[in-house]
Amino acid sequence: MVSDIAPVRAEALGTLVAKQLRDRIVRGEFAPGIHLAEDTLAEQFNVSRGPVRDALQRLQAEGLVESRRRKIFTLELSPDDIRDQYALREAVETLAVRLAIERATPEQWDQGRVFVERMRVAARSEDHDAFARADTAFHSYTFALARHRRLEAVWQQSEPILTALLEFTVQVDTDLEASAEDHAELLDLMSSGHIGRSVEEVSAHIHRSCERMVSSYRLAVTRQQNPAAG
Repeated sequence: MVSDIAPVRAEALGTLVAKQLRDRIVRGEFAPGIHLAEDTLAEQFNVSRGPVRDALQRLQAEGLVESRRRKIFTLELSPDDIRDQYALREAVETLAVRLAIERATPEQWDQGRVFVERMRVAARSEDHDAFARADTAFHSYTFALARHRRLEAVWQQSEPILTALLEFTVQVDTDLEASAEDHAELLDLMSSGHIGRSVEEVSAHIHRSCERMVSSYRLAVTRQQNPAAG
């Protein structure tokens, strides 16, 4: 509970409130069109209205809520929305890969292998949450190696919803070990310095991830709404 985490800065509280609301929207716990009232949420999370307002602004920027007549309402997360997220990701991540290959040292690429190993360990132990965190960290590291502040800012805008989707759907991915090895091969290719081949493979990787995400998201929502069906 947010109320258990004190004292922290209002900004940090806003991040925590945004994560909890984001997760609930992504998981379908809020139906589209639900009014998210600041005072009600502030009472629920035991915080002032400032962190709630900050959280709602973040969710609006992410396209999960919208403002109508000065009130905030939830939006539906559809397969087309997911595909749009991945199309944006492909555009920025392929550029990040190009820059990272040009700018990163061999030692920096080697440091990235820790994320692959975390994925392998999580896959073997079937720790889905740890796998999702390691997966996201792997891709975030590529943006860090690109050393492009504005490009990384675009990724940071999209990363929370992509992470929320992955954390929700990774539970229905039955082949985490194969996914970990896919990332290992991707890292080997990028660290080899082949820009063209790396960009092509990253693009293909994101396309595969997108279609797997759309399918897994439908299944995860169905399981949550009707556990007996899972």
